[in-house]
Order: sequence, then C-alpha cells, then structure tokens
Amino acid sequence: MNRIIYIILPLLLISVTTMAQFKLQPSVGLGSQSLTYTYQDATITGSSGIGFGADLFYYMNEDLAFGAGVRFAGYKAISTLADLTKSESGVDIDGDNYQLTKVSKGITEEHTMSAIEIPLLVRYQKWVSGTFIVFGSTGPVFVLPSKLKTKFNSGTMSTSGYYENWDLTIDEAEPYGFGSNALSGNEVDLSAKTSLSWAIEAGVEYFINKRFNLMLTAYFQPGLSSVVDAKKDANAIVNPFAFEGSLAGGNDIKINKVGFKVGINFDLSPPEKSSIKSIR
Repeated sequence: MNRIIYIILPLLLISVTTMAQFKLQPSVGLGSQSLTYTYQDATITGSSGIGFGADLFYYMNEDLAFGAGVRFAGYKAISTLADLTKSESGVDIDGDNYQLTKVSKGITEEHTMSAIEIPLLVRYQKWVSGTFIVFGSTGPVFVLPSKLKTKFNSGTMSTSGYYENWDLTIDEAEPYGFGSNALSGNEVDLSAKTSLSWAIEAGVEYFINKRFNLMLTAYFQPGLSSVVDAKKDANAIVNPFAFEGSLAGGNDIKINKVGFKVGINFDLSPPEKSSIKSIR
C-alpha cells in the first residue's frame, strides 16, 4: 500500500504546483461487479452494482497520457449449493466411535465485499472529428478489499451419528451435536488481502468547451489474483456440526467487473502552459 501511495503522491504534488498538461477524470460506472470462485458443484451468480472514482492523467503529448486514480466499488455473489451428504469418522463426548453424516439442503448464500482500487493506466487517444475523441486505456489495478461478508438466505443443515457397536443411528441429541437446524443470518466475516486486477477501457469523448469534455467508457476489469489466501482443501469440514459458508472452503476468490461509466475529462492546465489540442 505504501508503494502505491509513493507513486500517486508525486503526481498529485506536480499537478498542484505546475498544473501543466494534467486532466482530472471523475466518473460513475454501472455494470456487473461480481465475486467469482469455485466451491464443489455450487452455482455462483454475480450481481450489478455502482462504482465511482477519479483518475488523474499527465499528457506526454496530444495522444499519449499516463495516469493513476482512486476508485470505489462494491462486489457481490449469490451461491446456490446442491444438496450434499457427507460422512466422516468421529469420537463423541463420551469417547465412543461413530460415523458422522452431515446433510445440507437448499442452501443459498449472499456474499458482499467493498474495495478501494488504485489503477495505474496508460491512455492513447485520437481526434476523429472536431468534437469527438476516441480513446483506450489499460493497466494494473491494485485492489484493497474490506472483509468478505456472508449472509444465509435459506437452507438447512442436519447431522446424525451411526454407532456401529450398537447398530444405532442418533439424529436428535443436542449435547452430541446431532439434529437439524435452519441456516439464517450472518456468518463470521472472512479476512481479505490486497489483490491485483487489470483494467481495459475504451470510449469516446465529446468536446464541450476549452475546459472539459463528456466521456462515455466501456470497461472490463478481470481479477488476476485471489482476494483471500488459497485453502489447502476446498472440501474440508472446518466444523463438523455447522456449515460455515462456501467461502470458508472456496478457492480462487476473485473480483470481476464489466460495464459502462460516464464522466467528464476536466482540464487543469493553464492555457499558457498547454500544448495539447483538446484545450484548444
């Protein structure tokens, strides 16, 4: 994080002191902002969301610019799990051996995460008429996520124990952890880590006056690394008497963002220090 600050801070200081060839680009985006991951045979669906932020570009010449920014976005996923029966050997509180059977049915979960994103971009543009610019930009994005939150929307979890010595199955005994419970409410938050994604953007600008242009941008930002540490065993039962959420056993949890955004390209350069065409 400190390295990112060291990169952006000099750009901001230069813009304040010299105000030469700089443009500020605030924008608001709408599209799919999803968490993607794998967990057994679960069906993971994304969700739409709104993001916003601002980028600051330094223009090397009329066509080429380099920039950095700060953006904010919220990510979401809905998990629908297939009914699952799982067994493992155990020892109860009395020291007796038994076979634990764990049955989950109708489980749906909602996962959410917000993030601060720091893009480092290179931008290339061309005037196609007296009032229109087409442009493209790309570069790495450092993702600084909040904790991952999980909420159960539906589902039941049942546990029972088979004691071979007595040929006995017990499915209702709370002191031993056997019984059936409806899943609801929030689960324990899952810690996240800084990850990397890649921004690919293309769009068009419309000239308004000497100080700002309107922008329409299509963007695609796939995740390159997981926002949580990889699990050693995605199928492991962390707590034999509870379902702790698919994220607790999921692997390769990444963000994925695609959509459109609107904004302005506001020129900060004094006329006497400017040479790029868009200032006129």
